[in-house]
This record gives sequence, structure tokens and C-alpha cells, in this order.
Amino acid sequence: MRKTLYISMLAAALVLAMAGAGLAAGPVGTAVKANPAHILSVAPDQIAQAKARQAAYTAEHGDRKLMIGSHVEAPALRAGDWSRLVGKDGQVSWRTTIKSEGAVFLRALFAELPKGDVFVYGENGRAKRVRDRFFHKGQDVWSPIVFGDVMNIEVVGNRPEGRIISRLSHGLVDFTPKAATEQNCHLDPNCYPDWAALAPAVARMQFESGLSTYLCTGSLIEDEDLTGEPWFLTAAHCIDKQKEAESLVAYWFYQTNSCNGSVPALFTVPTTEGADYVTGNSSSDSTLLKLAEDPPTEVRLPWSLDDVSVGDDAYGIHHPAGAYKRFFTGWISQGSALRPNHWYTLYDEGNTEGGSSGSPLFNADKEVIGTLTGGTSYCWTRDGDDWWGKFNEAWSRGMDEYLGSGGTPPGDDDDDSGGGCGSGAGLLSGFVNF
Repeated sequence: MRKTLYISMLAAALVLAMAGAGLAAGPVGTAVKANPAHILSVAPDQIAQAKARQAAYTAEHGDRKLMIGSHVEAPALRAGDWSRLVGKDGQVSWRTTIKSEGAVFLRALFAELPKGDVFVYGENGRAKRVRDRFFHKGQDVWSPIVFGDVMNIEVVGNRPEGRIISRLSHGLVDFTPKAATEQNCHLDPNCYPDWAALAPAVARMQFESGLSTYLCTGSLIEDEDLTGEPWFLTAAHCIDKQKEAESLVAYWFYQTNSCNGSVPALFTVPTTEGADYVTGNSSSDSTLLKLAEDPPTEVRLPWSLDDVSVGDDAYGIHHPAGAYKRFFTGWISQGSALRPNHWYTLYDEGNTEGGSSGSPLFNADKEVIGTLTGGTSYCWTRDGDDWWGKFNEAWSRGMDEYLGSGGTPPGDDDDDSGGGCGSGAGLLSGFVNF
């Protein structure tokens, strides 16, 4: 009996040892500053072109998809640009450092992912591992986001060879609360307890498209079977391609800690990386994604297929100008008759702006009925409408296949043309993770 127990314990120890050997090794150089003489710099003309591209886009586009960065060509990496680092345990890694002068943030596009674990980090030493979940599809891989204009790239194992990085995203917009990039009429959802319960399902989106980096807002949405799958709803003009979805970084809990309370630094909040494009359509400007990682919240938003009427109350939670989470109150306006696939709104308090695109529109029962496309309303004027792609239109054009039970729309509970998934009361009493 003792012999059998000993053998079992030995076998368990061997399994644990083998499992430990397969764990990702950590970076060595986070506490070691790079030699200034060995820092590679992005060419100034590349940075000038990035700034010009962003200015031209901002001047031309009036929608709510906000361009916050532009791509620059990465410096060529030669063998001599990698510094050898050795940790206390003998672990060997290789590091190179790139600077793009004045960048608010940096992100690297790996054309080739080196063998071994790859980490990126800025001057604060907060290392993040480069994920390779999409690399097997033959796609390039975007690194996590590093704040500041310096990025360290560290590879555990053998020294990388070849041009592993093709370009960088050079951040052009500062999102710190002191920068106050957003307008000044917004409300804090944490001042409205019922709405604060739903706010964790809404995330700030940052992603790559073409040669630029953009911001939008998206939200976790429930399916009829309440599976808890990470379905993520946003606007089609934000993301409508698989490659864009793969580049998604979603920021969670970027919000105050109480009513008009303090705001966390953006780089300290939880993030998820990557998503799969599921379905979408341009008529309602709606996209459904499935996140590649589980989000740090169990809250999922209920929705309704019921139509609303002019004058009905409307509400929203969003990230204006990439800032921390905000809230508005308003109503369905007469403009809704102009577009059969969109709801139009006017505002009582609060508003939307660039970066709010894709955010959810709620009815009075706290159910999602649309996603933000764009508009002409601003804090300094209340004359313009905003318009929102109808969720029931998105449902009938493909989302029912994924959010409905067996592809069948949910039952009608008030004898009109629509149905619903959950309700505000039901969610607050049973489905919200407070």
C-alpha cells in the first residue's frame, strides 16, 4: 500500500514538473534600461506622414469612429540590434528597443513570430506577452499596446532572425483624464445605480484598420439561451472584417469607482485581445463578434426586437473620445421616420461623440435596441440628431442564427412585431454580477 502511494506521488510530481517546464518564461529585461546608443528610431518623415493622415481623416469624416493613431514603417532589425540578457536563473533572452518620437502609445505588427515567448513593454516595465492564437491562419499578429513612445521587444530563447516586425501603430491622441479630450456635458453611469449594474458589459475598443488605429465602443450581449458566450456587439463601420476583429483590444472597467469618483489609469484596467468576426450587415450598421478571450465580467446585456415610438425614452452607455465610460438620457425623435433601419435620438442630458460608435442604445426597460452609427449632436448644440442601427434589423439579417435559440427568434410577449431577450428587471434581479 505504501509502495503504491509512493509511486503515485512520484508520478504526480513528474507530471507537475513536466507541466512547469511548459509554462511561459517571463521577460528578463523589464528592470534593465536599454542602452540609448542601441535604441532604433522611426524615421521622422514616417511620423510626419502619420500625423498628416490622421488630420486628413478627422477633417473629412463626421461619423463616430475615431482615428487615434496611424501606422509607420518599423526600422529594419539586424542581428546586431538584439542585446543578450541573462536572468538570475540562467534564462537567456534577446531584446531590441524601438522609439517613435512623441507617440502616445505603440503597437507592433509581427510579420514573423519568433520561436519562443515574445514580450513587449515600455519604460514602465509592464510586460505583456504577444499572443499567437491567430498566427496559424497565416495572418500577421499585432502585439499588445504599450503606452509611451518606447517599445522593448524581448524574445526568450534564440536570437530572432530576419525582419520580424513590418510596422508600428504610432499613437497620436492622449487619453489621460487630464487631457480632457471628451466634451463636457457627459453623465457618469455610476450616479445611476440601475444603469451602473449594466455598465461593466460596455467596453472601450481599440483596433487596426488599413493603415490606422481607431476607437469605438462595443458591448457584451446575451443570447436567448443565456449561455454566457462572449458575444460582442458593435457597429459595422467600426469592424466588418476578420483581420480587424483579430486586432481588437477591449478595455474593461474604464470607469469611475463611484459617482463622479476617481478614474483609473487606462493601462491599469483589464483587457482582452482578439475576436472572431461572426456576422454583420451595412443596412443596420451592425456587427457581431465573438471575443477570443473571456472578459472579466459576467454581465451580458438583454435586448428587444420591439419597435419604439417617437417620444419614447432612450438611454446609452459609451466611451466618448476614448475617455472613461459615460451615460446619456434622451428620447426617440421624429427623424426615425427618415431611415427605416435606424432610430434617431435627441438628448436631455449627456451626448455622444467620436469613439462612441457601436455603443448600445437602450429602451426604458434597459434592453438594447440599437448601435450608434453617427450623428450631428454635440454638447454645445442640441439641434442635431444621432442615429442608431436597429437591433431588430440586425437580428433579421443574421444575428438570430447566433443569438436566438436554434436560430429561431424568441417569442413575442406583447403581441406586436417584436420579441425580447430578458428584461431590465429580470437582469437586475438575476443575471447581473454585482
